Order: sequence, then C-alpha cells, then structure tokens
Amino acid sequence: MKNNKTTTQSLEDLPTKSYCVLPWTSTAIGAEGLVVPCCRWFSHDHLWIDDNPPNIADGLTNARNSEFFQTIRQQMIDGEHPKGCKRCWDEEEKDVGDRAMHRVGQQQRFSEDSPYGRIIEITDKPAKLRHLETGISSLCNFSCVMCLPENSSIIHSVIHPGKKIPKGFHKDNENIDDDLSELQLLKLVGGEPMIEAKHDELLEKIIELNNNPGNLEIQYHTNASVFPSDRVINCWKKLKKVELVLSIDGIGKLATLQRPGNYKWQDIEDTVDKYIQLTSKVNIIFSTNVVLTALNMGQIKNICEWLYNKVEKHTPMNFAYLQPIDKLPYSTYIDFRNLSKETKERIKKEWADWEATNPPVLNTVLRDLLITAKGFIDEKGILNKPLTKELMLEKHPNAKLWKHFNEDLKELEI
Repeated sequence: MKNNKTTTQSLEDLPTKSYCVLPWTSTAIGAEGLVVPCCRWFSHDHLWIDDNPPNIADGLTNARNSEFFQTIRQQMIDGEHPKGCKRCWDEEEKDVGDRAMHRVGQQQRFSEDSPYGRIIEITDKPAKLRHLETGISSLCNFSCVMCLPENSSIIHSVIHPGKKIPKGFHKDNENIDDDLSELQLLKLVGGEPMIEAKHDELLEKIIELNNNPGNLEIQYHTNASVFPSDRVINCWKKLKKVELVLSIDGIGKLATLQRPGNYKWQDIEDTVDKYIQLTSKVNIIFSTNVVLTALNMGQIKNICEWLYNKVEKHTPMNFAYLQPIDKLPYSTYIDFRNLSKETKERIKKEWADWEATNPPVLNTVLRDLLITAKGFIDEKGILNKPLTKELMLEKHPNAKLWKHFNEDLKELEI
C-alpha cells in the first residue's frame, strides 16, 4: 500500500481508518520483558496477553518481525482495530482533548517529519526503529505505594521477602539488537534509570550505532534522587535534547507518604539543583508527572509552588501532567475518590484561597496540575464509608511498605 500523503493534519489524512505509524516505527518493552508497539498497549488489564506478545529475551529484531507485530500491522492496513489499541479508539470516540489526535501526532513525528525521510511503502514489515521505550531494570531506591513489585526491587523485596525479583525489561543490552541508526526518541522508565549501570552502556551503544545522535532525544521518568554518572553526562552532550520528567508526588516530609524508600528529601533538592546547573552544558528540559491519590490530593498547591521555585524560575517546564490513580481494586485504599466529603471541601477551599492570591505559578504549565485535580476531586469512590488512615494501613495491598519504612501516616490530613 502506498502512502502518497505529504502532510497529515487529521485522522482522515491517515492511510486507513485504523492506521497508526507506531507498529512500524516504535516499540515499548514492559517490566516483564514483553514487547508491544507502544506504552498505551499496557493499559487494558492485560487484554493483549491472549495475543501472545513476544519477549525481548529473543531479541528486539525477532520481536518486531514476529507474527504478533505482523498481525497488528496487517489489521491496520485492512482498516481493522487491534484490540490492544482500545485506549486510543475510546479516546477518539469521546474526543478526549489532544489525545484524540494521538495517531496524527505520532504520524507527524515518526513518519512525515523524520529527518530520515517519510515512510512511503506500507507493508506488514517494520520500518527502521525511531522510537524505543524501555526500562533498564527494576532496580529502584523508592517503593511508591501505587507501584508494583515487578517495577521496583525494593517493593519486591518487602512484599516477597527472600525471593529474587524476576528479570524483566531487556535484561541485557545485547537483546537491543535492532537497527538503531534512525532512532529519534528513547524513553527510559523504571525502576530508576540513574542507578543502573546498564543505562550507561545502553546510551553509549545507541550513540555509536546512530547515524546522527544530534537528532536523538531522550526522555527519562526519574524520581530525581540520584544524579547520573559522568559517562551518562558525556553521552547527553552529544544529543539533541534530554527531557527529565520528574516524578514528584509530595514535598518535604510529606513526600514519603506516597513514595517511601531509601532516600532523603534533601537528595531530591540537591539532585535537581545539579540538573539546573547542568543546563549550561546540556540541552535539558524539565517536565513533571504527578500521580494523584488520597495521599497527595491536599499537597497539589505545595507541589506546584516547589516546582515553580525550584525549576520553572530557572528554565520553563515543558509540561506538567497529573495522572489520577486508576479505579482498580488494588488502588481502592489510596484512591482520592474515597475521601470524605468534608476533606474534599476543605481541600477545595484551600485551593480557592490560594488562587485568590494570584500566585505566579498559575501563569505557567504547572497550572495544569491544579486544573486536573479540580476536575477529578468530586468523583465518587466505591467505599461505603470515608477513607481513613487506619483503613489505608490495614487494607492497602502495599501497606507493608509504610511499616517497613516506619511511616505511620500521622502527617496525613484526611
């Protein structure tokens, strides 16, 4: 099938009604080593497992040439909807903001506007890889209570004492054996990328194999508690851009309510200061991702103010994304939706009083954190009584993490 479009501005401009460029140009490696076209594939209660996705243990080249990927690409050529893409179809049907244009944006970035030229011939075979998302390992110094054992070595050691954490992600950099010459975007999740030696090796490998590292961007999702090695910084100096997405879910002594672990708050303060200083040598931009729970709903304005004073005053942030915790049984006992009406009303009044002072932070992208929180706070939960600290400590599946790190939630106001 030929794609004769020179520009794509709407869904109607795509080659077929279900076409997305990512199964041709992109790969996401999950914590358990499974390989799928993009990270959104992982958001359907493992809906896709029946399709038997490949494992990175067999190599990235084999994964992208597997029957699994060929079937997805052929379905899109035929105008059918692969079931793993359900999240995008649902958002397009509901016209959920810019997410409804997700496929168009990916087409523009990884096909038409590629510095290496457009993808003209569309078959069930992959194009050269342009977007890779992976974790290095599950090694992490945090044990966030909304996270899972397969994503954090500490959580696994507390929840499953005495058992080794299964090796996930790509285990060994040799498994990243595909053609990396045209890679444009590397997205690194975790675990915490900055504490894994394989991270250093992977960057050096990608830069060596890339035709033009000056066109390569890296996006990190990092807890900002550990500054990278000199090897990593030397790699960063050769790249087009490094985006640090700071996972900040609480400030100061309240940070450990949601993110207990082997760190001190001062570690984050010091690391972010070093990143700001490094912007004179490396093209670093900052963003943030906040997971909204009952533990930090009352901290939104504090998070905004800290990010403004710590980062935004020095260099404008790219985006501020607030992710409401999923409505899943696992999340019930930290779900902000289950807070009492009185707690929600108190928090809303605090927000209103803060807004009335017209703080400068609300003239930046950080205002999106407050806007999103305001849009979700009145959603109803599923508990037949309000959430309390006692219920959290008794019922939440990850409650062992609080006990392990001597966190009794006494600072939590609900």
